[in-house]
Amino acid sequence: MASSATNTIEAYIAGLPLEQREVVSSMRRLVNAHMPPGYEEVMNWGMISWQIPLVRYPVTYNKQPLMYAGIAARKNDNTLYLMRPYGDPKQLKVLEESFAKAGKKL
Repeated sequence: MASSATNTIEAYIAGLPLEQREVVSSMRRLVNAHMPPGYEEVMNWGMISWQIPLVRYPVTYNKQPLMYAGIAARKNDNTLYLMRPYGDPKQLKVLEESFAKAGKKL
């Protein structure tokens, strides 16, 4: 699934094959457990997204909420998007080192 037209997170997850549903649900629990306060969890960009609500930060370059993190189920994999490390060199270095240590592709 490259992008989903569903309107709810529950419908998105329910529409996934069982194996992906379990992985995406697990990833979602992990992100929710570590998400800082003030972000909203929604379906946006065709995936599960955590974003800064427009009522809190209304002036963005594309008039869309700023995404902090996202989870997307793709045809051959599941993707975790982490936007914050790209704005902080220290966080990016930790992320790159952690992926390398785990033998995973970033």
